[in-house]
Amino acid sequence: MVWLIVVLVLIVLIVLWVLRKRWRRNKAIQILLHHSQRLSDQVMDAALTSLKIPVQEPLTSKPITDIWGHGVMAFSYIFPKIFSTIDQHQLADALQKAAEELDIASSDPALPPFVITDYFELEGQQHVDLAFIANEATIEYVRDVNRVA
Repeated sequence: MVWLIVVLVLIVLIVLWVLRKRWRRNKAIQILLHHSQRLSDQVMDAALTSLKIPVQEPLTSKPITDIWGHGVMAFSYIFPKIFSTIDQHQLADALQKAAEELDIASSDPALPPFVITDYFELEGQQHVDLAFIANEATIEYVRDVNRVA
């Protein structure tokens, strides 16, 4: 009987340890996501300003981790139709210059710090998805998107 209680206590302790570890990991990812979102918003704002595109203040994005998975540092922006006067390559160049000015680097030397993963117009609004290359999950996401495109 005593050995059964010892086994049950050990199982409970192991479950609690795993849950605590998981909670801490999720908390760390949430902190990284929030920081990455602020940096992405800052770079997008600087890029649009350099292209002389008026933006409504404050510029905010929406994380798309619910769609693409846990840990992916990708954000969605929706702009008015006036934004469609520039193409994806102009915006990508402006993002790269803004990232250099703000001294933001990619965690993968083969990729720029910010990658536009989607760029389309829908219902009179321009949609832009932007990935911040900050971790392995985002690198894999960008590679998968490039493979499909």
